[in-house]
Amino acid sequence: MDRPDELTGVMIARRTQTNEAARCAVLLPALAALPQPLALLEVGASAGLTLLPDLYSYDYAGHRVDGLDTQGPLLACRPCGPVPLPGAVPDVAWRAGIDLNPLDAGDEADIAWLACLVWPGEKGRTERLHAAAGVARRHPPRLHRGDLLDDLPAVAAQAPPDATLVVYHTAVLAYVEQARRQAFAAAVAAPRRRVALQRGAGRPPRRRRGPATQRVPVDPRRQ
Repeated sequence: MDRPDELTGVMIARRTQTNEAARCAVLLPALAALPQPLALLEVGASAGLTLLPDLYSYDYAGHRVDGLDTQGPLLACRPCGPVPLPGAVPDVAWRAGIDLNPLDAGDEADIAWLACLVWPGEKGRTERLHAAAGVARRHPPRLHRGDLLDDLPAVAAQAPPDATLVVYHTAVLAYVEQARRQAFAAAVAAPRRRVALQRGAGRPPRRRRGPATQRVPVDPRRQ
């Protein structure tokens, strides 16, 4: 390590906030099943790459769903069980994200940091990151600097009233203490919809035994 001061500065300034666009392939069936159009509000949005599900294209083991950005990445996903695969991407009327430190897809340093957070050996993920960042540069999502609990009401109030407001998150609650998790769960109760791609969403973490898995609790009803 020949640049310790530079490394120390990065460690102080940055935080872990991965932004895997492929998570949208899991979210899409739930989003498409909700009353349209949608107002998407993601907490823990990072650079907003998972705020763009309607702009990406998808391949569910041969079932193709074309996104609105023809230059966007094709996200492959193998469905297991009776997944209600959509025929089209959802109609998104509004989108916004909240993050303690939102990243800018147009900032090379921010994208380089996200690339540093890619696990070694994950084939195609770095290329997917850059392709998704290109979509975010062409269609910049609205990102707010703030806390997922304290700033949620003000941002949610900006959503159009004639759209279905969907509050969702992917892998953010692992960084939130249990008491605030419970407060967040209460804050996203009716009249909002909540979609979570999160292991043990809303519950305290359990000791891991063996390879970690992700659970996808999706409740299409108003909670």
